[in-house]
Amino acid sequence: MKPLGQKIKFFRKRAKISQFELEGKIGASAGSLSRIESGEVNPTKETLEKIKKALNLTYIETLFLDGDYIELLDKEEAQKAANSVAGFLDNPKVFAYIIDERFRLWGVSDGFKKALNLQNEPIIGDGSRNVLEMFFSEKSIIAKNFNPESKYKAALYQLARAMQILSLFEIDEYIFSIYSKLSISPLFKKIWKEVNQKNYDTYLMEARTIVFNFRNKNFVMEYQRE
Repeated sequence: MKPLGQKIKFFRKRAKISQFELEGKIGASAGSLSRIESGEVNPTKETLEKIKKALNLTYIETLFLDGDYIELLDKEEAQKAANSVAGFLDNPKVFAYIIDERFRLWGVSDGFKKALNLQNEPIIGDGSRNVLEMFFSEKSIIAKNFNPESKYKAALYQLARAMQILSLFEIDEYIFSIYSKLSISPLFKKIWKEVNQKNYDTYLMEARTIVFNFRNKNFVMEYQRE
């Protein structure tokens, strides 16, 4: 786990603001951020809360900053968690899919498959498929059902969210392989560049909304990611 000062520095640099600017936002004295980031001193609880707010951190990012964030799940743990909600996915009225922190796909609801006529498609829910492929792979059956007008925005927010989550961890071989696989996609290259230039708020309602189109009818999915 990275020291607190290093984590604060990471989020500050990601937000593209200087130590001086952040000191102004939180009402700290000149040079205080330098001492905090170097590990010379630790911020008070009040100062830390101000830093979280000034850097517009998400709930998961605040957990990471506090040192409470858990390690990435291994396949056995993820499969166990997915199995615990299998009955929920069997409900034909549920329109959902389940992913882990690496964005591996662990379950797709019967309602989701039925709505998009995917009952006979090989949508595997054992962690061997990655949800990012749904958005960027030209071979993705699900991507073909995206509403054309909302596809770009949906893919942008999905990648932004993935990068925000994965930036909290070491990039392992699996994550690197997914990025490498998707790098051949022109859409992925374009959005990758865009999300590296701007910090997107992935908790906005528009970031949590995906519109699918099947038989000229739109299916709107608003979802949770915690």
